[in-house]
Amino acid sequence: MFIQNERTKIRRYIPDWNVRNHHALIDWFGDFCRRNPDNRCALMWLLDNLIDDRRLKEAGEWLAKLEGMDRSFRVPMYRYMIALAAGEKEEAEEKLRELEGMEDQEWCWAVTLGDIYTLRQEYDKAIGWYRKAQEMQPSPKYVDSAASIAHISEIRGDKAGAIAAYRENLRLLEEEWGIVSGEEYEAVEKAIHELQ
Repeated sequence: MFIQNERTKIRRYIPDWNVRNHHALIDWFGDFCRRNPDNRCALMWLLDNLIDDRRLKEAGEWLAKLEGMDRSFRVPMYRYMIALAAGEKEEAEEKLRELEGMEDQEWCWAVTLGDIYTLRQEYDKAIGWYRKAQEMQPSPKYVDSAASIAHISEIRGDKAGAIAAYRENLRLLEEEWGIVSGEEYEAVEKAIHELQ
């Protein structure tokens, strides 16, 4: 769980399990999914929260339900996440290879791989997947891949790379969405200014 201070816009991690666990959300989504068994999005939100709380046996049971309705990259993604959370490194690597080999998927598949490699701090691979996702994505394209590359570049201390990625973010806002001002646009401009 993160708490964001509105004045500073800094988020702080809360280590206290009693504060940060998702039991109420899990109860709510579990009940919702039992009443709406075909709601794939709710099922995935339930899985995300179960895995984050390391309630992996339950996650495996709900994943079996997702597998019955989804033939996309999402099932192998959740298998990877469960194996990783369980500390089963070899199985996680096997599931990651399976996930990477899934061609003919929607663009979210490549973003997911970018996110996985970012969390593994394998930044070159992550950037490659984010770029692939942006290429695959139909118009109007989201700015997520460019923003992720900018953040990685900042983490690495690559100011030029971060500026280039933020400029790509601005280009996408302008050309894909017609956004040339406002809070989101100005936040990206500010990030570029602070890096110069």
